[in-house]
Amino acid sequence: MAIPAKETGKILKESLLILRERKRILDAVCVMSLVVMFLTVEIPWFLGIINLNIVPVSWVLFGYALAYLVLATLTDRLEERTQLLWAMQVLQSLGIVALAFLWHLVGGMANPMFLMVFTLPVIASGVMMLGWQPYFIALISVLAVAVVAILESPELKWYVTIHSGISWNWLENFSIPFLSRIEPFPDLETGLGFQLMILEVFFLFQFTSAALSESLNTLLLRIHGRLQSSTRALEEIQGIFQSVLQAAPEPGLIIFADTKQVVYANESFAKRMLLKPEAILGKGLFEVMNFSQQERVEEVIEQGAGQVSFCTYYVEKEARIANILIYRTEHVGTAYIYVGIQDMTDLYYLDATFNAMGDPLMVISTDNRLLYANKVSESIVGKIFFGMDMTELLKLPGMTKNWWQEKLKPAEKWKIAISQKSYEVTKKEVALPGASKSCIILTFHDVEKEEALFKQAIHDPLTGIYNRRYFEEMFVRHLGQVKRGSMLTFAYLDMDRFKNINDTLGHAGGDAAIVTFVETVRSELRAVDIMARLGGDEFALLLPGSDANMALIVIERIRQRFNEAPFTFMGQSFHLGFSAGVASARREDKMADMVSRADQALYRAKEGGRNRSEVEE
Repeated sequence: MAIPAKETGKILKESLLILRERKRILDAVCVMSLVVMFLTVEIPWFLGIINLNIVPVSWVLFGYALAYLVLATLTDRLEERTQLLWAMQVLQSLGIVALAFLWHLVGGMANPMFLMVFTLPVIASGVMMLGWQPYFIALISVLAVAVVAILESPELKWYVTIHSGISWNWLENFSIPFLSRIEPFPDLETGLGFQLMILEVFFLFQFTSAALSESLNTLLLRIHGRLQSSTRALEEIQGIFQSVLQAAPEPGLIIFADTKQVVYANESFAKRMLLKPEAILGKGLFEVMNFSQQERVEEVIEQGAGQVSFCTYYVEKEARIANILIYRTEHVGTAYIYVGIQDMTDLYYLDATFNAMGDPLMVISTDNRLLYANKVSESIVGKIFFGMDMTELLKLPGMTKNWWQEKLKPAEKWKIAISQKSYEVTKKEVALPGASKSCIILTFHDVEKEEALFKQAIHDPLTGIYNRRYFEEMFVRHLGQVKRGSMLTFAYLDMDRFKNINDTLGHAGGDAAIVTFVETVRSELRAVDIMARLGGDEFALLLPGSDANMALIVIERIRQRFNEAPFTFMGQSFHLGFSAGVASARREDKMADMVSRADQALYRAKEGGRNRSEVEE
């Protein structure tokens, strides 16, 4: 596939930049070689170890360094890669020639240790360049050293002439003062054999250095490539991790394990804490988050991993509840702590609400496994836990197996008994989000408590019969039956001379008289008849399916019972008499109508001498 022109230009531009950087390194090596050579001459000369005229050496070094810097600066402006490569070769070659000339000035073959300086450009070229470049520099250095050695050594001239068949006599006229041989070490014998050995070792050393530097370059390139690949992979992994952490819906941050300083915080954390990202980084964890129980969080951080469940923290003044997840990790020798915040505020309040309920509540899966239960549920089935099979625990006599799976009509309830307590059970089936299955919510309502409260609300606490409020509700209900043709009779009963009994026997005796009166009256009534205490010593009877005559028969039978058995309390006997007013229901009657007629009849009975009954007129 062809590379687009724009991309090709980008690659070439990057290649030119890299090549220019390599050239600058080679320039620095060349200048450093000259400095090294100068120091290796200057220090022995200063110490008086060698006999040398240092002035021409200094001027040559200064002049060449200045010229090299100018040429290097000019070649840096080249925009063509090929031109830059040739410029690098020319500058290195000129540097080698300059080194050879300086070598001559400091002794040439009489100072063989100086030849080590020629190795620096070869090694630098091998490390920084590829292919033939190090061998080319090695060849230039060998030729330059050989020419200088032949020009300054008569022995080498003779040796070359004899073995090459080439006459070097023309060079005799070329001997000028600055190429005359210098003897820095007069006592050092530098015969032909010594000179040939030095040159041979130098030649081999230069080409060996070129080969080794090229191998070293190849090795370094391979290591660099692997490191680059590893770095890219690491950066990619770090980028993926950072992207995942940033995109995570749950707030999270990374801190140093030792200082607790925040290194990174995702966007969700900044939003949750109502802070800007720049206000988080660099601060301590406990500066950013205000925990109500900071010591619990510190303890888990010291452990290196764990969870602080239902931990309260504050966003400004608002209390939030979360599970704090803590994990420790190390990267490049540095320990970090990941702090995740799993918000549980809504769930906590919901769970607290369910646990505050007085009624047991259970959530059961379609395979009869417990998904949730509030605390009061254990009061009816004992210890329970998530995932428990509820088949045996909720097995009840008279109910089918897994009765909660049955379908119910709207507003229909089960009435069950568990541990001798009565409950009304309501069922709500709810589909699980994103799943085909559903769960069943069962609520167990303790009807005994409700029935006791209801009984207390509708009964007279002293006698146990109905009170006025409930009697009136029943009165209205039965009047509805009258409109459909049923008979109904209402009787008003008032105990005679009850004040005398109460004054003589006290309140306890009065209460005992009222209880005896009620028990006697109820013993003569049918199951469908209704008796209520309207207040004090006033009572009412509601006799469904009876007319006034039938009601009078019942009332007189009750009166006969009192005549036969007087009331006795604390050794004193009293006759419990009562007056009664009776009224029968008419189709158009309302409760007030019947009560009014019965009240009038009762008044006539009282006026007529008491302990008697009157029927409405």
